[in-house]
Amino acid sequence: MSPNPSNGVLHCGHHNGTVTLWSPSSPQPLVSMLAHRGPLSAVAIDPTGNYMATAGLDANFKVKLY
Repeated sequence: MSPNPSNGVLHCGHHNGTVTLWSPSSPQPLVSMLAHRGPLSAVAIDPTGNYMATAGLDANFKVKLY
């Protein structure tokens, strides 16, 4: 789990390879995206809040631009 410093949205990695984005004002996730084919081992957001990096147990590292 990693917070986005620019807008406060929490990025949560899950065992099924998805990343969900949660807002404090929403009872449901804003986005649910499939990032890897297996469990995630790390999620990180850059200080500007423009990039999200994920690492999975499938031996892949991915960077997403918002």
